[in-house]
Amino acid sequence: MCGEMNRRLCYISLESLRPATAANTHVRGVLQALQGLGWQTVLIAEVLQNSAPPGFFRQSLRYLFLQIAAGFHLRKVDVVYVRQHFATVLIVGLARLLRRPVVLELNGLPSDVLASHPWLHSISAPIHWCYRLQFRFAQKILVVTEGLATYVGAYTDPGKIIVVPNGADADLFCARNQPRPPDVPDSRYVVLFGDFAIWHDVQLLIDATADPAWPDGVKVVLIGRGSREVNLLLSTAASAHVKYLDWVEQDKLVAYVVHAMAGIIPIATTGQRQSIGAIPLKFLEVLSCGRPAIVSDLPTLSDLTRRHDCGLVFAHDDANSLARAVSSLAADPMRANDMGMNGRALVEATHNWKTIAAAISDILKRLIAPQ
Repeated sequence: MCGEMNRRLCYISLESLRPATAANTHVRGVLQALQGLGWQTVLIAEVLQNSAPPGFFRQSLRYLFLQIAAGFHLRKVDVVYVRQHFATVLIVGLARLLRRPVVLELNGLPSDVLASHPWLHSISAPIHWCYRLQFRFAQKILVVTEGLATYVGAYTDPGKIIVVPNGADADLFCARNQPRPPDVPDSRYVVLFGDFAIWHDVQLLIDATADPAWPDGVKVVLIGRGSREVNLLLSTAASAHVKYLDWVEQDKLVAYVVHAMAGIIPIATTGQRQSIGAIPLKFLEVLSCGRPAIVSDLPTLSDLTRRHDCGLVFAHDDANSLARAVSSLAADPMRANDMGMNGRALVEATHNWKTIAAAISDILKRLIAPQ
């Protein structure tokens, strides 16, 4: 159906694409890099600015209408690429009926949805069924950690599961000529930024600033928004050690990261992360800016940090451990800079969107090649 320069892909995301969210960053990063490799793409997603999520009824209708829109493109494309969601079972099933190959992209467990939306627990069994049915229907399943591969492999053929990690925009997130933002503290600071989910342990970071081990003269800058509970916490977080800023656009965010002493990645064990691991985008964006990362001791995240000596690891439920890690880097700026350089080298080598998209493109081309 397709020639080398005429490959067509439909990318479907039922997650709304809002500025400063991981979903928006990931989808845009992969899609733009695939386009640079010659793929003709159509994106089916709701692109929002800074608006609140719709209620359940409107959300359900949106899921339906987006998949109806995607259905009109299925016969025109060579492969269907789906950012998996329990509701994408409809479009995955339709693609199977039309004999269009489906590639699922899985960034977390079904329990993540339940953690973010506790009211869905009443229909948790159908949600899990929708995920597992899609696992069976898909030709390939791309996951971001080995732990996720193990989880999915319990429900489908492990041979169709491929680990493709997250990436960062190495051209955007870099340390060139970035003026210091006027609204950060005059002192040294560490930064946590992005779309804060319930599993981003903001409370632990705030608690760490009150620990006796927290270094004098080091502040915390929090940039972003999150769930209702996290937003309430952020609104009350201001203290002698903590400064909260609303989300900023990515091109402006870079300066806040470049001038930080380090980036903090505090991930709680919500959603079985102790077994599946994590590799958040913000971790790679910190490294891409040439700054060290101070991360929770979860698989993949801590493994990369230790193996490439690009930061420090703390116990995920221990504010004192986090405070001591910050203090260690504060006491040794040269070591912190060396770690930052190691992190930048890691992103440039293997964890940038161009490299990630090239791996995905190879997978897709083999999938649609004539047998």
